[in-house]
Amino acid sequence: MNVLEEMLKSGEVEIGGELRQDRDRVKYIAWGGTVEQRVARAFQEKERDRQVNPAWALVAYWLRLREKIDGYEGSVATVDEPKTD
Repeated sequence: MNVLEEMLKSGEVEIGGELRQDRDRVKYIAWGGTVEQRVARAFQEKERDRQVNPAWALVAYWLRLREKIDGYEGSVATVDEPKTD
């Protein structure tokens, strides 16, 4: 098991991407699927980004505490207000 799998299996973090609302607002959307599917997707996203724009390959996905996510992929229930950290 790798570190990413361990973090996701802990239930305390989610992995996903961002959805830019406008210039000042971004929503964090967690990916769906099993832990194994999400880990595989993370590696695929990183490789895809490395080919498209090597400078952005470092941020191919985001990890975030579960209580700080704005919604889940495929779900219409997302928070309209930006999170304040």
